[in-house]
Amino acid sequence: PITETPAPAEAAAAQVFHAGTTRNAQGTLVTNGGRVLTVAATDATLEGALSKVYRRIEAIHFQGATFRRDIAHRELARRRK
Repeated sequence: PITETPAPAEAAAAQVFHAGTTRNAQGTLVTNGGRVLTVAATDATLEGALSKVYRRIEAIHFQGATFRRDIAHRELARRRK
């Protein structure tokens, strides 16, 4: 099953989009293969948006869950030059 613990208020603004999910016979949300979820957020800064996304991701749990930790890092590095 896919579960989510309460996320901090700021992270609740991050949107979760379902791709590889379904409901089983009991109505429980479960994974269904492939990329399961996408999490996105907006903020006044890229850093703020990333913070919201990663905080929301930390609240989502399912067996075998992995997530990319390199999203937007090329842009962050470019801005720091």
